[in-house]
Amino acid sequence: MVLLAIGGCLALQIEDAVLLSKQRDLSDIVPPLKIEWVYNASAGFGRDGVVVVGDQVLVSTRSGDLHAVNVHTGKRAGIKSFGDALEAMPLVRGHTLYVPVDLGRRALYAYDLERSTVIWRWRGEPITVRLLALETGFVSADTRAVVRRHEGQSVIWQTSLGDDRFIHAPPLLAGGHVIVADDVGNLYALNPVDGAEQWVTTLHMPVYTAMQQQGAHLFVPTTRGMLFAVAATSGAIAWRYVHADTTARIATPAADSTMVVFGSTDGTVTALDPATGALVWQWVAPDAVVAAPYMNEHAVYVGTMGSMFYALDRSTGTVQWQEELRGRIKSDVVGYDDFLIVLSEPRYVYLLTHDDAY
Repeated sequence: MVLLAIGGCLALQIEDAVLLSKQRDLSDIVPPLKIEWVYNASAGFGRDGVVVVGDQVLVSTRSGDLHAVNVHTGKRAGIKSFGDALEAMPLVRGHTLYVPVDLGRRALYAYDLERSTVIWRWRGEPITVRLLALETGFVSADTRAVVRRHEGQSVIWQTSLGDDRFIHAPPLLAGGHVIVADDVGNLYALNPVDGAEQWVTTLHMPVYTAMQQQGAHLFVPTTRGMLFAVAATSGAIAWRYVHADTTARIATPAADSTMVVFGSTDGTVTALDPATGALVWQWVAPDAVVAAPYMNEHAVYVGTMGSMFYALDRSTGTVQWQEELRGRIKSDVVGYDDFLIVLSEPRYVYLLTHDDAY
């Protein structure tokens, strides 16, 4: 049995077999949905503040707390405070929890789930984006555009992309490279072994949200109304989508072999053919869409800044189901097994399941 020490009188216990087992499958949930439970996390969230470990939902907040919530009951199993803002979800590797920190004296914590103690703390520039897990170790990218490969507490290599650059999108492993985008519009491919630069593609448009990979392509959203499809192995631009409103910010896309879907700050949700960039359908929400949707074979699930959560027909983009939540949806929607998890500002965690009553 593994014990995660928690502030206050609560503790989270996770069996070793659960920690070391295969992660849950992606959700194949079918609309309509129902709200199974709502949890009050007492603070806001970053763009991707959730990870599920066994039967516990781990939620990071901007107040510096990591909450553990039981999947089945929605009850708090514990809370661990790291003291400073947590913008991205932690990375779980075996018994160790790696926690990136924003706006604090420490940029990274390693927390031992078995001994319930902090193993080490690492000073550095804030890390506002999630860590990239490799077969061994992981990659971090801080706000000052320094990319590092870590093996435990050791830094194997580090590469600076430039003093005048910032990173707002998490790194991605694709085409055998670590892919990193900066706020100027450069896309870098680094060798995961030594950090050496493999190729650079200049998009001339800032990248502030996460990229997505599907097949041979990276789908790269920008703040200037464009989505790029880039070859992961070479950096060549395969195609580009130009939005009608070129001032709109494109959100992180969801993609599979037949469709890439993304929202934008003008409320438009767009579905494209991933091979060609041809338009499949568009739907316009009454409010901005800034979070990544969740897509499976049944539907596209989209949250808005107007507190609405929708299930859209995958083939046509028409609304199949909708629900008003308690606040703006700014964080990416995630799905596991038979449920979705949605975070809404200013502090609520929702777990939604299929509504058998319909």
